[in-house]
Amino acid sequence: MVDLGPKLNREKWERENRWILSKEELDLIADDIWKRKRIAAVKVQRAKGVKPIARAITFEAKQALHDIQDQVIRIDIRLERLTEPALKGFAFEARKRSKDDFDNGVWRGIAEAADRRREILARYRTGAGVWYGYVEMMHWDVGRNSGHSVSIIHERCNSKKEAEEAAQRLLAENAKHFRVEMSVEARVVCELEWEEDGEYPAPH
Repeated sequence: MVDLGPKLNREKWERENRWILSKEELDLIADDIWKRKRIAAVKVQRAKGVKPIARAITFEAKQALHDIQDQVIRIDIRLERLTEPALKGFAFEARKRSKDDFDNGVWRGIAEAADRRREILARYRTGAGVWYGYVEMMHWDVGRNSGHSVSIIHERCNSKKEAEEAAQRLLAENAKHFRVEMSVEARVVCELEWEEDGEYPAPH
């Protein structure tokens, strides 16, 4: 038996991504290269960005998102239990399954998640890269057994060791804010765990 998967995937990719130039487009390119005057007659329109329009979410869509979110959480938890070598093999197999399943985006995303998790473990092992040392002050509602973040004070550092020292210093400087209802917690995270806006650490 012959596996037609790779051939079909290639044909699908070419249909979606291959750009076949028309004679007119080829002539315009030649005019531009040879500085012919005809190129001056070409009208150039500036592309304008369009802000995505928020779409109403139906009940069915909300239910689907809820069900999928449960599975995403399970995937994250499962990946967190794997070692670096296991994550490397897992990502390879996930990409293979993606290709075998007509470039399935779900498997491709899972592979990327495994790569990210493996890189985080590598950062903790080596201590290299950008790190953040921070303290977070949480105000707690004892009656409701819940709390919310009041303030996060952080420093960007060039190694895990520097971030640890920064977190220790920030903890000492802000320990005075500790109360029964207010906790002051020090933590260190690598750049991959820090939110893109640079304000808050990503949830664990």
